[in-house]
Amino acid sequence: MAAHQSTVLNQLFISQKKAIRLITFSPWQSHTTQLFIKLELLTVYNINSLQLGCFMYSAVHSLLPAYFKCMFIANTTVHSYNTRQKNDIHQTAYRTNICKYTVRILGHVCGIRCLMVLNKCLASTNLNLK
Repeated sequence: MAAHQSTVLNQLFISQKKAIRLITFSPWQSHTTQLFIKLELLTVYNINSLQLGCFMYSAVHSLLPAYFKCMFIANTTVHSYNTRQKNDIHQTAYRTNICKYTVRILGHVCGIRCLMVLNKCLASTNLNLK
């Protein structure tokens, strides 16, 4: 499952780079990083991270349906130890790749990082998303 996800994203990214080169009339071997910046476009990987971050923001702020509320629980509900991570989302350890690359695990690993960036961006703006 994990290999499938990275393969699909990689295939989409390669197609996206080909499309960017076609749009800008660039040579077929030219680097696309500067083209993405020039055109102000996000890569497939950036879009994936952004969507995961938005999902985690909604989960942390209870903006998702009730089905998702039990998916992300705080460490304080699991144990009462006074640790630095007591208010973080509890991460359950899984041994199989099918479980490792679910939204529950990826949300914790990638989504929290994106969530912190989103919180900083939202704090610097005066937008009300509710």
